[in-house]
Amino acid sequence: MNPTQEDLIKCDRQRHDALLATDIKVLDELFTDDLIFLHSTGVIDDKKVYLDGLKTGKTKYLAIDYQPDEYRFAKDFALILGRVDMKVLVGGEERRVRALIVSTWHFMNGRWRMMIWQATTQV
Repeated sequence: MNPTQEDLIKCDRQRHDALLATDIKVLDELFTDDLIFLHSTGVIDDKKVYLDGLKTGKTKYLAIDYQPDEYRFAKDFALILGRVDMKVLVGGEERRVRALIVSTWHFMNGRWRMMIWQATTQV
């Protein structure tokens, strides 16, 4: 199977839906084992820390308005550039996050998997 933009969009949509549903199993499959998740606050999580925060309820996504604007491809890697406006419950406190994002995806074992998420606060 060759990597396609349609497959990348499908996997990214699955990630979005899994975040809102707190579906850890789907997220675990969509993230590479060496995931780097750089929050708009500057905090960096690895896969275990990020998924543990979702499992325990420390982090809960309440609403996500996600707008991917551009897709760039290089062999079996892809970048998604876009914007996100979210309501997130963090440690019991509701926060609004508006950010520009870049996510890096790797096509491996016949599937796109996200390896980096980087968010920069949009003012």
